[in-house]
Amino acid sequence: MNDAPEPSEQIRLKQRKEYLAIRDALSDEERELLSARIISRLKSYLESIGAEFLHCYISFRSEVETRDFIDEVLDRGLRIVVPIVETLDGSQFLVHTEITGLVELRAGVFGLDEPVERNPASLDGLDAVI
Repeated sequence: MNDAPEPSEQIRLKQRKEYLAIRDALSDEERELLSARIISRLKSYLESIGAEFLHCYISFRSEVETRDFIDEVLDRGLRIVVPIVETLDGSQFLVHTEITGLVELRAGVFGLDEPVERNPASLDGLDAVI
């Protein structure tokens, strides 16, 4: 059996590596400016659809900054679910927990910040996934 990625997967992995390098090369100022632009457009879109229940990642490394956005959305009374990685019997699973703030976080799998308190949540009724 051959474990080598398919050609399309190889292309995807190469492109991902290239774009991560570009994103990682941005200065803090550029990243802040671009994040602000993206979040501004996101907020306009979410307002236009009347979103009340969101799934959003907690930003990590050079990703688009979402922490202030999450705080703002929670302050407005919207619900937010974030992804976390749980490990059971040596296997990893992506699960989802509803949060009420970003106060108590800990480094989880891959060093990603995760809420300490777990509130398992159904994804039924999500208005948007970010």
